[in-house]
Amino acid sequence: NGTPYIVNVHGVKNPESSKNITWISNALAGNKKAVVQYALKSDYEMLGDAAFAEKEGSSSIYAFSGSVNIYDNYAVLINSVVINDLASGKEYVYRVGNGEYWSELRSFKTVYKNSDVDILLLGDIQTSDFDGLREKFRKISLGGKNYDFAIQLGDLVVNADYFNQWKMILDVISDSFIGDLDLVHVLGNHEYQGDPTGDYAKAIFNIPKDKNYYSAVYGSVYVAVINHGITSKELAEAKNWIVEDANKAKAKWRILVIHQPPYYTNPQSQNDMITREIPQLAELAGIDFVFAANDHAYART
Repeated sequence: NGTPYIVNVHGVKNPESSKNITWISNALAGNKKAVVQYALKSDYEMLGDAAFAEKEGSSSIYAFSGSVNIYDNYAVLINSVVINDLASGKEYVYRVGNGEYWSELRSFKTVYKNSDVDILLLGDIQTSDFDGLREKFRKISLGGKNYDFAIQLGDLVVNADYFNQWKMILDVISDSFIGDLDLVHVLGNHEYQGDPTGDYAKAIFNIPKDKNYYSAVYGSVYVAVINHGITSKELAEAKNWIVEDANKAKAKWRILVIHQPPYYTNPQSQNDMITREIPQLAELAGIDFVFAANDHAYART
């Protein structure tokens, strides 16, 4: 019937006024509409469902066929909606669905423009211990920080063509406090494993499909993203674009997030193109910090 599941919020260009929401539903549902109903929390508490505004998005069928067990392979409907014209620094409630069947009521907050922000960084999760991950997220939530958004530095799954891997990890995120935060995604090498174009991950995260770089500004922080699948030609384009884009943003802080580090501690992280190009890009664009993953180790340079 198209009942939504795995509802997640992702990075978006203008987070002070926009929200990027995706979810999964049954590919065989007759009604394939993608709809978000949303309202200021204060308005909803007074008016209930009458407070809802509505935004329709898009949906597409994707077939995951990486498992040798055919019963673990799925065709699913990936739905996405970007809401614009939100008020900054406000709490909203929302639900997603097809207009007939809806998710439970969820919430999100918008950030203030030019404000200080607290960021949660996640790298190379690709776990099969989902109960352990739930516990780690629970402990982080008790740490006393009110995070404004999170960044996932790549390798969220092991093989992008296994739907159950996506389902399990996104369920954990959706059910945790991170499920109410914008999660900015970098595509790592494993997001391309089983899917050389990275199309599954790009659809699930609703990030640009025609290029491997993008940006957002969260409060006082400019965030430039470069995916692992970038080619040398595209990286040259990205360097010019990020330099110009970062200068336009006029943010107090500038960070670049990638998957492979330019200076690595794990020999398997070696990538001559990244080592050669990223430090130069960082200098040209005035980047203050570069955050990367892939090493499976903690290092500062």
